[in-house]
Amino acid sequence: MRSMTASLIAALLLAASPALADNKSDCMQGIRSVKAQMKQKHPQAARDEAAKALAKAEEEVVENDWGECVDFVNRARSALKKK
Repeated sequence: MRSMTASLIAALLLAASPALADNKSDCMQGIRSVKAQMKQKHPQAARDEAAKALAKAEEEVVENDWGECVDFVNRARSALKKK
């Protein structure tokens, strides 16, 4: 029973690792993308909102929380789309 449980846990961890790798690359690429977009002209309110979301995304990088990072990157992108 214990070996079956250990095998199941190992299988679940291995199945989740590609998703984590995708989130990590999406996060890092998204941060670079948002920084590049922020160099363009945007309304100050949109820039401020995007800057806050970008700062939170960078905090999530330090914490290795890739899913949260992607969420904040998406918030920053949405803020920059507002005109």
